[in-house]
Amino acid sequence: KYNIKESKVEFSKTFQDDIKMLAIIKKQLLLAFNNRIVNFSEYKIKKELITEDSILYFLNTNSKTILASKKALYYFNDKTFNISKLKTSLNIKDYKINTLFLGKDKQLWIGTSQGLFKSKAIIPIFKTKPIPIHARRIVKHNNTLYIGGVKGLFKVNSKLKTTKILDNNILALQTFNSQLWAANSKGDVFKINNDSIIKIINLKSFNTTFKIYGLEQDKNNRIWIGTWSSGITVINNKGKVLNKIKLNTSSYKKESKIIQMYIDTKDRLWIATSAYGIFMLPNVSSTNLTLDIPFKHYTFNKKDKNSISSDLLFSIEEDKKGIIWISSDLGIASYNEKKDNFNRLRIGNKLFDKKVMTVRSDKNNNLWLATISSGLYVYNQHTKQLINYTKDSGLISNAFLFTSGFYEDKKNTLYFGTDTGIQIINLNNPIDLNYSKQPIITNLTINNKPRNSINIPFKDTIKLSYKENDITVSFSNLDFKHASNIRYSYKLNNNDWYKMNTQTAYFSNLPYGTHKLSIKSNYNLSINNPNKTINTFTIVITPPWYKTLWAYSFYILTIITITFLLFYLYLKSKLASLTAKKSKEINTIQSKMYANISHEFRTPLTVIDGLSKTLQKNNLDPKTINAVKYIEKSSNQLLLLVNQMLDLVSIDAKQIRVNYKQGDIILFIKTSVLYYKSLAESKQIKLQFLSKLN
Repeated sequence: KYNIKESKVEFSKTFQDDIKMLAIIKKQLLLAFNNRIVNFSEYKIKKELITEDSILYFLNTNSKTILASKKALYYFNDKTFNISKLKTSLNIKDYKINTLFLGKDKQLWIGTSQGLFKSKAIIPIFKTKPIPIHARRIVKHNNTLYIGGVKGLFKVNSKLKTTKILDNNILALQTFNSQLWAANSKGDVFKINNDSIIKIINLKSFNTTFKIYGLEQDKNNRIWIGTWSSGITVINNKGKVLNKIKLNTSSYKKESKIIQMYIDTKDRLWIATSAYGIFMLPNVSSTNLTLDIPFKHYTFNKKDKNSISSDLLFSIEEDKKGIIWISSDLGIASYNEKKDNFNRLRIGNKLFDKKVMTVRSDKNNNLWLATISSGLYVYNQHTKQLINYTKDSGLISNAFLFTSGFYEDKKNTLYFGTDTGIQIINLNNPIDLNYSKQPIITNLTINNKPRNSINIPFKDTIKLSYKENDITVSFSNLDFKHASNIRYSYKLNNNDWYKMNTQTAYFSNLPYGTHKLSIKSNYNLSINNPNKTINTFTIVITPPWYKTLWAYSFYILTIITITFLLFYLYLKSKLASLTAKKSKEINTIQSKMYANISHEFRTPLTVIDGLSKTLQKNNLDPKTINAVKYIEKSSNQLLLLVNQMLDLVSIDAKQIRVNYKQGDIILFIKTSVLYYKSLAESKQIKLQFLSKLN
């Protein structure tokens, strides 16, 4: 025993055997060892129980405790400290129990080595304790339930205890005024008052089976009796035969095979047969029995979709809106009074073709359809939807008897005969549909491979790559009690709702982007008209890298950069062209200017040269002559430079051809230096030219 707050062990005990289970059940500490369970306190074993095998698991509910070994389930009684085996339809000996779990809906789940099993979901409206009587007819008379069947006539009290009133095989049973009427397979009609037979009327005229299935009373208190072999016999309230009527059937034996008769609120007598369709007599109460009886006859016609669904009929019912429903071996059909034909029941576009033995309506105008082997169907005329209940839902049987059904309006209770007794359905109990549950994703398959890495279920956003665009999504609203009666629909983005018969949706080649997947669940019967529940999930398909936002941003930036670069190069080229043109113009102007200046220089230089030569011809002293010669030489040199400038201008104008010649480079440089000697001496600079070559 460990104290969490003080972080210390308060008590410890070592046993010789291994502890197989440790449980606290209603403040009792239970320890399970090999083949025994003990109630242990901190000091000693208080109680001990020997078991057949080792108890390993337990489930503790508010009312019961379930124990389990590897091969058996047990109930544990904490008051008597005893266990008893739990009976199940599962042969647990063939399996190995590994775990137990009790859901919020009180369903027991058993995990075994061969798979997962759960207990049946018993719906509260179905009473699991049946009335153990074969019931061909069920009626309420003087607030007491009466049942007729192969073993006779019985009455049932409020505690479902039965008392036999009459032997024989009772095939017809009705209550007229204050008296109970019954008929058997021998042609006897019984008039019963206070559970005593006050009159027996025998209609059998031949040594043959004379089954009577039909009993109805018109407004004139005439009783119409439908037989299997001899048509209809009409008697008065005292049992006197008023007339015998043959039905126009195709039987060579002239038999009628009447299975049920019913007079509706519009005084029409309906006669269902087990081979020849249905007959209808309007204004039955005012029918003159001495004249020909104006029966209308309706049969099945495979070329006419508005004919009755089959000639093999079982049951007649008038719902709360006065519509007549006929059940057959191929579903049910309603009578269309305006068109005088029939509308076969279809769910969507699919014909409901189950073999319906009995049809009854409740106060909400739901039709309850008892079938021969598929359990019980309920058709909601308002929502046009169908729900199916079976033994897994709590029915005592899936096989119902023909014409065996009764709805008790005051108690809002239905009774149906089955092959194992009478099924009682208390419609006052809640059906316990959990309308608030929204569907969740329970499984995800991508490209035909399970995607376990995604947190499923309870995830509302699923992110996938562009290569993962083939998706299978399974979903559920986790109502396991009514799983077979839930219908799912889904829509992707803004598309229409798609109704499904499964719990799986398939999406192929989903484009990349964000998709909204909406799923709704709806019970296909709603006694109380449930609200539809919708859950929305987000599926994100990411694009390839070259189609991402960053890629497009890079593309745009690259285009802008290239465009800018090209524009820059264009501007640079344009500017260079303009600069070259401008430079050329400047050079042209400069050349012209140099040419003009050179020409202007040549005139005075020519004059200087001429004057210097004239002066040399005069008789001057040697020093002056040398100076004049120097002037002449300098002017010639300057003229040479001017001519060279003109040559350069001519070169720019491409008007001269350069001619190269050999010369004395030493003499050329020495002469050039001598030109600046006088200038250097004026600035007191000594200028010399020296060369090793000369």
